[in-house]
Amino acid sequence: MDIFEIFNLSKIMEIKNDNVYLINHPVSIMSPNMLSEIQQSLITKLGIERASKKLYETGKKGFFEFMSEAGKHRNLKNEVDAINFVNKLLTSTGWGNFSVENINQGKITVKIQNSFMAKEYDKNSYACDFMVAGFLAGGISGALKLNYDAKETKCIASGDFCCEVELY
Repeated sequence: MDIFEIFNLSKIMEIKNDNVYLINHPVSIMSPNMLSEIQQSLITKLGIERASKKLYETGKKGFFEFMSEAGKHRNLKNEVDAINFVNKLLTSTGWGNFSVENINQGKITVKIQNSFMAKEYDKNSYACDFMVAGFLAGGISGALKLNYDAKETKCIASGDFCCEVELY
């Protein structure tokens, strides 16, 4: 992300009443280690299927609501505008470095370099960016008033070179 993009994103962040706001929505800052530990304890307690579904759905719902409102003020006209804005938000808030790899017939592939969640995991047998997949699906769905779902298809935690999420 270049300095111009950082400056533009900084205009949509503010601190007021001792809270941090991103496009007039309160946000909190948590360490990657803490979020990873919360996620891993949910997996231990609920099992991978239930925990991953809950984390994905929570991320999707939260980012859908956020982008439904934020998208009104950003003049997002199509998939490219929406996914680029969502990617910039996620990159600027520290979730990794997001880039669109492919858009084809409503299917969007997003590559994530340096996913903080995947970096916190030891090597394992499953992709672990459940919330990120939910954020991407919810963000695009909210911005475009469509229903996208997403699935992580590659993950550095399970041995891939980078993480990758497909939206459909």
